[in-house]
Amino acid sequence: MTEPKLSVVLATDEYATIRAVVDRLRSQTIREEIELILVAPTASLIREGLMHRHEFANIQILEHDLSSLGAPRAAGIRAAHAPLILIGETHTYANAEFAEAILAAIAGPCTTVTPSFA
Repeated sequence: MTEPKLSVVLATDEYATIRAVVDRLRSQTIREEIELILVAPTASLIREGLMHRHEFANIQILEHDLSSLGAPRAAGIRAAHAPLILIGETHTYANAEFAEAILAAIAGPCTTVTPSFA
């Protein structure tokens, strides 16, 4: 596993819900520096995401109850290997330079970085 620079945590009910989000992450200019942490009630519901493991620094699958989002997201954060962690949303679709821009901003004078919405 390549050491990731950014971990993205996605909690979801099934892979179909996050397919478009993962496809956008696959288009990132630095996707090989991104770790995906996919959290669902059972691994079988998101195992399809593993087909992209060669495109990313790492992909982890975690099982967690989704009765609320806080606990599964926290589990994803605890499992992350990167120094920078982003909580992904099932309805947000990053442009191709998103991850690169986030890493550049945090490497500069910024201590806190958040994506913008368009």
